[in-house]
Amino acid sequence: MGTKEADYTDSVTVISGIITKVVDGSSGLVTFAAPFGLAPYDSTRVVLTLRGSSLAVDIPLLGVVSRLGFTWAIHKGHGGQNHTWDIHWIATYVGK
Repeated sequence: MGTKEADYTDSVTVISGIITKVVDGSSGLVTFAAPFGLAPYDSTRVVLTLRGSSLAVDIPLLGVVSRLGFTWAIHKGHGGQNHTWDIHWIATYVGK
């Protein structure tokens, strides 16, 4: 079995941000201040994670992603009181 070389590109764009004081069970939209060029809608990649002091089992959910932004939600994976989180995110587009 042969190996495939990694695709190479000389055009990489990475942006990131923080959504502060988000309560579990909520959702929202992030719109990029400078949308990714003329990228196809399926070429933008986003990763997000929660940061906070709670030990609660809340799950960050990534919704629709496009070159213009993305939707997010926090699934409340427990009963009881709400918890507050910061969502840290990174988005990238690798042009060809």
